[in-house]
Order: sequence, then C-alpha cells, then structure tokens
Amino acid sequence: MNEALSVSRGLMEGTADALEDLSHEVEGLGAALCAAPDIAARYLDQLQGVDRIAQSLEQLAHVLRAPQPDEAVDTVRLPHLQAQLREARHA
Repeated sequence: MNEALSVSRGLMEGTADALEDLSHEVEGLGAALCAAPDIAARYLDQLQGVDRIAQSLEQLAHVLRAPQPDEAVDTVRLPHLQAQLREARHA
C-alpha cells in the first residue's frame, strides 16, 4: 500500500520540535552521566546507546522538517536509521 498521507506542516514542525527537545534532554542526561568517571567506566556501552538515541531523535526531526521528507531520508547520517526509514518509505 503506497498512499500519500496528508499531514499539516504545523504538525510536522511541532513533532520535529518535540523530537529535538527530547534529543537535547537525552544528550544532557548522557553528558551528566559521563561526568562521573565511575559511572562512565561501568556503563560505557549503555552511554553509547544513550548517544545513539539522541542522534536518532535529532535525525528524525531533520526528516520531518525537510520540504521533501521522503528525499531527506537519504541524508540521514546514521546508517541503521537511514536503512530503517528507507524500508518504511518503500513499504
């Protein structure tokens, strides 16, 4: 099924703003946890996951803000997210 979905630009922008706000919150959380050397050393893999989440939220906001979101998928910098969005675009 390849039907165009009609969504207002305002809703897209508002959703992008919310995703970007969450991205900044997650980045701040990660930075605070990294500031504690004992926590950073013990939870390095998890903190990298926190960073990946923040970056993903930011990239999703970028796609939603683009004049042509379908085309913006090809500019996503995270390979796993780009692949997921490309698959969704062709579903």
